[in-house]
Amino acid sequence: MDCYNRTYSDIDLLVIIHHNLTSHDKRQFISEIINIENNLDVRIEMSILLQESLFPLQYPIAFELHYSKDHRARYHRDASYLCENGKDDDLAAHIVVTHERGKVLYGEAITSVFPDIDRKMYLVSIRNDVADASNNIIYFPVYYCLNLCRVDYFMKENKVTSKKEAGEWALKHLPARFHHCIELALDVYISEIELETKWDQKQLTAFANTMLEAINRNIREKK
Repeated sequence: MDCYNRTYSDIDLLVIIHHNLTSHDKRQFISEIINIENNLDVRIEMSILLQESLFPLQYPIAFELHYSKDHRARYHRDASYLCENGKDDDLAAHIVVTHERGKVLYGEAITSVFPDIDRKMYLVSIRNDVADASNNIIYFPVYYCLNLCRVDYFMKENKVTSKKEAGEWALKHLPARFHHCIELALDVYISEIELETKWDQKQLTAFANTMLEAINRNIREKK
């Protein structure tokens, strides 16, 4: 989506399999992901899905194996650990983004492998990702500012976008009182170097509260 940033971005991978993996196979997958991260200095989020679990689709979507920054430390310190056989609210959003903007690295076409995701399910999925923005935006302002913009962009124009695209759109469509925090988030996000930034915590919290109120109202109206 032409906005990868080594500091803030993950490479999102979805792997579709036709048979359950053994524990040995899963550990080999995790070992390879860790090697790629270390050798290329990247961050990877990977979910392995059993194709039969996608048809018919049930929400939250089940996964066979998962790896992300939230589990990295435990994978490193505990060779027996596996984040496996669970369900993830975020997978609906990942599948929609894959349909809209994804690329096949190996295997069949995206449309023949992944189910269509209902737009309402996608909205709920991306809303859940920012549900705690009011409390956490002051700690992770770039992430929450731009993701709130993504949700608002989707609600108003039905567009699946990158954080950068959403932030640029928001500067043209959201109230001017929020432009400073959005501009700051964009500047930090697209920069290749660490920028010293001074965030207005009251403005951040007001932005999060305003956006969440609009998002939740939109979801209620669509029920």
